[in-house]
Amino acid sequence: MQIGTHITHPIKNRQQILRIRRRLNKRDKMFFDLLINTGRRGCDIVKLRKKDLPKLKSETLHIKELKTYKDIKLPIEIIWDDLMEYVSNMNDNDYLFPSRKRDKNGNINHITTKGMLLRIKEALANENIQGVKGLHIFRKTFCYWLIYWNKGNVVLARIIMNHSHIKYTIYYAEWGDRQEEINMGIKNFKGFVPNGKKKRAC
Repeated sequence: MQIGTHITHPIKNRQQILRIRRRLNKRDKMFFDLLINTGRRGCDIVKLRKKDLPKLKSETLHIKELKTYKDIKLPIEIIWDDLMEYVSNMNDNDYLFPSRKRDKNGNINHITTKGMLLRIKEALANENIQGVKGLHIFRKTFCYWLIYWNKGNVVLARIIMNHSHIKYTIYYAEWGDRQEEINMGIKNFKGFVPNGKKKRAC
């Protein structure tokens, strides 16, 4: 079943991801880390305030998705230390990623997803990743590596990505497009041939 056309593709080269991260400044890198390590949408990340973060490393980050209105809980231990250093001088009500512009009442708002994408695009272009229209590339990348590091567990990825059907998760991550991904599934298959015995024809 065809479900539209790919606009952006997940980044399947880990070294590329790390090089993109190294090219970003402190704020953009923290935003990138939250995107690439949680798989949340950019619109959900930009609105986070310091008070939204868990108090302890072992606790989960709670995000209410703007698209689905569902509450999502995610561990963020992998980026906890960097995140705590990043917010160390912030007040509880401060946005993690404030805009330089103020609203009509003089209040500081959060940066827009469009503004953040513009800041990251140069790092993407340096890796010859062109034509990116939105931050969804990082959500797709998270989905791909979530499946990859869990040995092809698409069912788990569907739950974490909050997809309505597993076919969308497979399409979303472009899983199975490479021989390496197919090989992974076959290598993890235990088989039914006792050790030392040859397979018989069916």
